[in-house]
Amino acid sequence: MPVIKQVGRSDKYALFLEDYTRAEPLPRSRFFIARGRALAAYGRGERDAKTLSNLQNLCAEAEQTGLKKALKALQQANSNRGVHLAP
Repeated sequence: MPVIKQVGRSDKYALFLEDYTRAEPLPRSRFFIARGRALAAYGRGERDAKTLSNLQNLCAEAEQTGLKKALKALQQANSNRGVHLAP
């Protein structure tokens, strides 16, 4: 199954991580929360400037910090920017 089709649960898991790390944020928790929300928005068909900008910024951050596994879904979303893919 393509990675982008697996984003349906991203919002839920981002919220769980945010709640879990609220008192003591873990390294990179902010990145993974933002990534989950951006991919969920993309999976719902949101292609507004904010969503696309978030995807690009998260892609750049993942590349700069060496988060290669986290980068795959972001790159896939960026390469399919105008295409609506079901979550």
